[in-house]
Amino acid sequence: MEDKKVLKEALKSRGMTQTALAKELGMLVSGLSMNMSRDNMGLDNFRKILNALDYDVVVVDRRTGEKVWTVDS
Repeated sequence: MEDKKVLKEALKSRGMTQTALAKELGMLVSGLSMNMSRDNMGLDNFRKILNALDYDVVVVDRRTGEKVWTVDS
């Protein structure tokens, strides 16, 4: 799934608006919206947004399906 779809689904699942999330992150809504509309964003921004929504970024070995790491906040 693309970065922007993951973020939109995470936001929707939390019942949170971009305005509330931007406030939580200390960002302008326009900056958050721009980040969320990108197809590829930096891992740091992706992680920060998901962390604010109480999600973790997990690294899974595609060959084995085994969870290898959780990217800490």
